[in-house]
Amino acid sequence: MENQAERMPWRADVKEGQDVKELPALCAVSKSQGQHANTNSKQMSEKQELCGTEAKEAASAMAFLAQGMYQEAKKGFQKAVDVQIGMSGEENILVARSLNHLGHALLMLGDYAEAERIHERALHIAKVCVGEEHQDVAMCLGYLGMVMQHRGRLSDAEVFCRMALEMRMRKLGSKHPSLAQSLNDLGMVMLDLAKLDDAQQCFSSALEIANNDFDQVASKSLLGMGQVMSIHCNFSKAEEFLCRALCIRKKIWGEYHPDVAESMICLAEAMIGKADFPQANIYASMALGIMQQVCGDGHPNVAKALHCLGCVVFEQGKFLEADEHFCRALSIRRQSLDAEHQDIAESLDDVGEVLWMQGNFSEAEKQFSGALAIRQHCLSDGHPGIAHSMDNLGTVKFRQGQFIEAEEYYNRALAAKKHVLGDRHPDVATLLDHVGAALQQQGRLPEAEEHHRDALAIRKQVLGDGHPDVARSLTSLGHAMHRQQKFPEADEYHRMALSIREHVLGKEHLGVADSLCYLGIVAFDRDVLSEAEQYFKRSLAITKHIFGKDHQDVALRLGWLGSVAYRQEKYSEAEKYHSMTLAIERLALGDLHGDVAGRLFAVGFAMCAQEKFEDAEEVLQTFLEVKNHQPDGHHQHEGLVYTAISKLDEIREWKGSCL
Repeated sequence: MENQAERMPWRADVKEGQDVKELPALCAVSKSQGQHANTNSKQMSEKQELCGTEAKEAASAMAFLAQGMYQEAKKGFQKAVDVQIGMSGEENILVARSLNHLGHALLMLGDYAEAERIHERALHIAKVCVGEEHQDVAMCLGYLGMVMQHRGRLSDAEVFCRMALEMRMRKLGSKHPSLAQSLNDLGMVMLDLAKLDDAQQCFSSALEIANNDFDQVASKSLLGMGQVMSIHCNFSKAEEFLCRALCIRKKIWGEYHPDVAESMICLAEAMIGKADFPQANIYASMALGIMQQVCGDGHPNVAKALHCLGCVVFEQGKFLEADEHFCRALSIRRQSLDAEHQDIAESLDDVGEVLWMQGNFSEAEKQFSGALAIRQHCLSDGHPGIAHSMDNLGTVKFRQGQFIEAEEYYNRALAAKKHVLGDRHPDVATLLDHVGAALQQQGRLPEAEEHHRDALAIRKQVLGDGHPDVARSLTSLGHAMHRQQKFPEADEYHRMALSIREHVLGKEHLGVADSLCYLGIVAFDRDVLSEAEQYFKRSLAITKHIFGKDHQDVALRLGWLGSVAYRQEKYSEAEKYHSMTLAIERLALGDLHGDVAGRLFAVGFAMCAQEKFEDAEEVLQTFLEVKNHQPDGHHQHEGLVYTAISKLDEIREWKGSCL
C-alpha cells in the first residue's frame, strides 16, 4: 500500500519541491518549454484564470488524497489534467505531473490497469519534455514500479524501481531526501520477491536519510523493517518498528486512513507469530473496519484485511468464520486483480487450508494446485511462496496416504525455504516436522526422530519454550516415540504439548483436542482403558464444538471410543461408536474409500461379538466388496481381509449348523 504525502511532488515548475502557493504565478510556461508568452492583457488574464482553476483543482485533489477520499481525488486530478492540457497542450511537463497524480489516485482505488496506462503516458511526456535523465522521469518510473508491484508483476517492478533509484543517485547523490522514497519502493518489491537481505538494506538506508517521528517516508521504512523482522521471527523487534510506523501515520493521517490500517495488518501478522491471537484479532478487525469505510467493500485493500482476519480466526480454530473471510477476500481479488496475481494464489491457499481442515482433500488439492500454478508463473523456483504451495500439496498427499509423494513435496519445499531463510528459521522447522511425519509413515523411524528433534531445537531457540509451534514439534516427537513403543516418552511429550496449548490457545482449541486424542491413543496402547476413554471423550467434545457432528476428526474420536469399548467387552457400545463413525466417513469419503472398509470391519466384528451373525455377515461381505474396489497397490487393511474371510466361514458354518 502506498503512503500519500510521499507521492505528492508539488507541481508547477520543472524543479521538484515547489510550493503549491506559487502555482498561479508559475503556470505561464516559459519559452524554454517551447511556449510563447502572449503579452496581450486579455489573453494573459484568461491564462491566469485557467492556471488558478488548475491550481485549485490540484490542491483540492491533494487534500482528498491525503484524507483517503480517492474517488474525489481522482475527479479533481482529472479536471486538473484537462485544464492543464487546455492551457499548454499534451506535451508539457506539468501535464505529466498531473497525470502521475491521477495515476496514483487510480492505484489507491485498485484500478491498476488504468493506473499503469496513465503512468506510461506520463513517462512518455516527461521523456519528450525534459529528457531521459530528469528527476520527473525517475518519478514516473517509481510510480510504474509500484503499479507493477500491485499487479503482481514483480520482475517488472524491480526493473522500474531500480531505474528510478539509480537515476536519482546519479543526479542527486546518495543522501538526497528523494532517495529514501526510491529505496522504500525497491525494498517493498524485494520483500515480495523474498530477497530479505536486499529489502532490509533498502529500508535501513532509507532510514539513514529520513528517520523522524513526523516523516511519512520514515513510516514506510519502519513498516518494511518490521515486516522483515516478522519474517525472521524477531517479533519483539518487529513490533517496535511497526508501532513506530503506526504512531507516525496516526499523527499525519489521523485514525481512519488506509496507511494506518496497513500498519495494523502488519502488527496483526506479528501478533500471530507471537501467538497473541486476541491482540492480533483487535488489530485485524480495526484494519478491516478502516479499509471498508475508506476504500469500499470491493477494494483489494479490504481483501488484504479480510485475509489477515481470516488467518487470525483460523489459528484460533474458528474455521467456519475463517472460511467466510477467506472466500470474501478471494471473490474481491478475482474481480479486481489480474488472474495470475500472487494475492489470488494466497487466497486459494487460504480456502484450500480450510477445506483440508474440513477433510475435503480433493477440493483442497484443487485450490493448492491453482495457487502453485500462479506462483510458478510469476515467481522464481526458489521463492517461499512456491515452497508454501509445495508444502500444502504434500500435506494433502499425506492425508490421502500417499506418503512417498508427500515426502517429495516436503523436501522440495524444505530446500527452497532453507535457500531463502537459512537453516534455523521456524518455517524450516515446520517442514522438518512434515518430512519426519512422512518418514514415520514409511517406517523410517530413526530418520523421522532426527528430523523432529532438529525442528524442536530450532523452534525453542527462535520462538521460546512456550510457543504453540514448539508444541507441534513435541507432538511429532511423541508420535515418533509411540511408533517405537516408547510409551512413557510418548506420553511425556504429548503432555508437554497439551500444557503449552491449553496455556496459549485455550482449553477449547482444536490443538488441545488433538493432544488429548494423542494421549488417549498412548493410554490405549498401554492398556489403560479408562484413562484412554476419558481423553477421547474430552477430545470429542471439543472437536464437535468446533466442527459439528459430521466432521472426520469427530469420526476419528468416535472410532477410538469404539475401540476402547470393544476392548472393554462393551460390544453394543462399540458397535454404536463404530456405526456413527462409519456414517460420517461414508458421507465425507464415499462408500468405496479404504477408511470406510476398515470401519465396516470394526462394525462387523462388534456384531459378531454380540452374536448378531446375520447382520455381521452382511457387513463383512460389504467390507470385502469395498476392498475389491481398492486400486492396485492399495494395501491398507490387507491383513483384515483374511480375518474377515475366516470369520465369514465361521458364520456360514454356524448358519449351517442351525438348519
